[in-house]
Amino acid sequence: MRQSTLKIALVLCIAALATLATRSALAHDTGDRAHRIGVVDSLMLVERMLDEPEYADARTAVEQNWTQQLSLLEAEVNDLLTRRNAAVAGSLEQQEINQQGAQAQQRYQQLRQQGAGELEVLGTEQAREAYTKIAEASKVVADRLGYDFVVASRDSAEPTNANTVAGLAQQMLARPLIVYPDGHDITADVRTELGLTVAPAEDDAAE
Repeated sequence: MRQSTLKIALVLCIAALATLATRSALAHDTGDRAHRIGVVDSLMLVERMLDEPEYADARTAVEQNWTQQLSLLEAEVNDLLTRRNAAVAGSLEQQEINQQGAQAQQRYQQLRQQGAGELEVLGTEQAREAYTKIAEASKVVADRLGYDFVVASRDSAEPTNANTVAGLAQQMLARPLIVYPDGHDITADVRTELGLTVAPAEDDAAE
């Protein structure tokens, strides 16, 4: 079970929700005065927060628990294979071992599914909590810097690396803003407000 695939799926779901929230907020802007609009890469921040020990350690503990259980079953299957090879071909003993092996393999698949399901539920809960904290931190920063709106968007100038239509559509949804003035990306300020300890990637450091 790999945590990276789960994180990608969760982040893409948040991208679609953030885009809908952005459109709704801007649609209600009916005032006459000029509004200041800030931009924050909430998806990157979710990724960073999920890498924080507070969240990563919990997922690792769950993963290790299921890995240990699967290892015990693997050892049982290997033992059955050894006994099967040592048994007389076609004997009643070998038939019984074959049946036990089939049952062990079925339990192994069930455990894999249960483990993946628990990890997915935990990851979803963590991503939801992380996004809530990011939204709260964004409001604090926006109030401090005088922004009326904060839009969740990745930099539209960043290259997309999708090789499928569905993947490209998700990356486009993550970039609802195509053009915005320089100096209004408050991602670094929000990251500081959140107090993240995980160092940003090199491509984020240039923000």
